[in-house]
Amino acid sequence: MSSKISQTRRMKALKRTAPILALLTSAWLLPADPQGKPVANATNEFKIAGMHCQGCASGVQSELRRLPGVLQARVTLSNELAVVIFDTNRMSPRKLTRAIDEAGYKASPLDRESAKGR
Repeated sequence: MSSKISQTRRMKALKRTAPILALLTSAWLLPADPQGKPVANATNEFKIAGMHCQGCASGVQSELRRLPGVLQARVTLSNELAVVIFDTNRMSPRKLTRAIDEAGYKASPLDRESAKGR
């Protein structure tokens, strides 16, 4: 009899919390941008020419991080590489390339095949 009571209690508790759990889970798994569209993240790598010091790399990284839709950006001077994670609803590889070029450097997107060889 006690197993039936505990099962009934679990079912009632689940019914009370299911809508909250569903809301939290969906918001965590599929965050939305300000217009309510689900965020679709992409990662792109860019070769950056023209950086001469760590200050250059830090400046490019800061510029990338300021762009709307950029979730994360990392720029390394040693291999002249930028790795950018962005929301495809708000940003594109073309816009990222343009932003790096406007900062005074030459950016070229790397395709996945050339990145595998590194």
